[in-house]
Amino acid sequence: MFQIEKKLQGNGHKHPLQIVLADGSIANIRYPALFKACFSGPVGGILGGRYLSRAFDMPNLVCSDMGGTSFDVGLIMGGECLMLREVEVGRSILNIPTLAMDSIGAGTGMYVSIDPESKRIDIGPGSAGAEPGPVCYDLGNETPTVMDCCLILGILNPDYYLGGKLKLRGDLAYQAIKERLADPLGVDPYRLSGGVMDLINIRMREHISTVLAVRGYSTADYYLIGYGGAGPMFLAGYSAGLPFRGIFTVPWAAAFSAFGLTAADYIHRYQKSTTVVIPPGAAEDYKILMGAIVNVGWEELERIAASEMEEEGFKKEDIQFSQVAYVRYMMQLEDLEVMSPVSRVNTAADMDKLIDAFEEKYSNVYAYAARYPEAGYQIMELGLIASVAKPRPVLRKYPLEGKVPPKEALKGQREVYVRGEWKRANLYEMDLLQPGNVVEGLAIIEAPATTMPVPEGKKVMVDEYKRYWLREV
Repeated sequence: MFQIEKKLQGNGHKHPLQIVLADGSIANIRYPALFKACFSGPVGGILGGRYLSRAFDMPNLVCSDMGGTSFDVGLIMGGECLMLREVEVGRSILNIPTLAMDSIGAGTGMYVSIDPESKRIDIGPGSAGAEPGPVCYDLGNETPTVMDCCLILGILNPDYYLGGKLKLRGDLAYQAIKERLADPLGVDPYRLSGGVMDLINIRMREHISTVLAVRGYSTADYYLIGYGGAGPMFLAGYSAGLPFRGIFTVPWAAAFSAFGLTAADYIHRYQKSTTVVIPPGAAEDYKILMGAIVNVGWEELERIAASEMEEEGFKKEDIQFSQVAYVRYMMQLEDLEVMSPVSRVNTAADMDKLIDAFEEKYSNVYAYAARYPEAGYQIMELGLIASVAKPRPVLRKYPLEGKVPPKEALKGQREVYVRGEWKRANLYEMDLLQPGNVVEGLAIIEAPATTMPVPEGKKVMVDEYKRYWLREV
């Protein structure tokens, strides 16, 4: 990383190289706890989702990220990301706070094979990755992948992948699917590929439902954004039948995680252990005493944060502190990260405000009926978020044009295999569609970095912020 920073500075970059951490904070590469950068890969997308959630008043948002290997789902609840205090890796629990994201193996690079015992189609767990990539890359892989199925079905444009920089070999994809999958099962290669698409869509749809259901929520309370290079391509499939409040993607879906990093402030997080107990019916004097313990912890963290961030070149007056308490009901094993509504707990009323904030979050994360104030409360850890504001992306609002896309946006037609039939789909260039335009299926919206099919019975509406909403006709 130091070599990367040196190279950047040699090209005129004046600032230290920064890296995102698993908890959504950002630090430069001299940060003493850089191990927290583990698992930070998909975090950018969650940060981008949070930014859109707040900017567009969509407090509850499901972030779905599909690439070549995995399908990652994260939740924005009340405009905030969910945080895991610990993560499990290789059956070991690591004390690395991480933005919550649930992942399954489902990507366009996943291998498609036949189970030798059941003679059924398997997707994964292996993936061709970017190198050698799917068979259609013609880089040495001979095992069919999900992307190869997409290609022979007509969903992908073989001459426009990465803007035409990589020509996809549909003939190689077809031959591999025929020889490795279709012929052994005695079925048509196109019908088999359609079945692969159905299977992976069902897998992703059930994953989204499970992520919400285990927390007691319904898709009807959430919006859904699909991003990643393959997110828009499968969005209609994995959202089918789920009653979201709205389903959309953005033109920069393939770079959405990078967008999320530009939307995040420069942040450090700090924690320290403490012991604060608030029994049921605690007296005001006792609450004030416990509040003094909380204050001492926060003050210590603020001194550490100010010292570290000043060493990194920030002015003390530019650093903002947000106090955090990790609260649980007495004798429970899990706590919740609570952003304190007060910077210091100086009165019994201040402690009540902190407890009320916990009760509200507990009701959101679990359910109102699950609350148990009769047990009392424990605070076993305190936290601090120290941040310095950074310039954020500007979400421009454009004037709405007519519903009919401009003539230059329509690129022609292509044969697409749909439910056992070949049908002609209209082709549109994503960058040439205008706010207010409506594209009805059967259609395919193409861009150099992504593809968005519009099934029959569906339409895509481009709004004034160039969000692409998927809706029923």
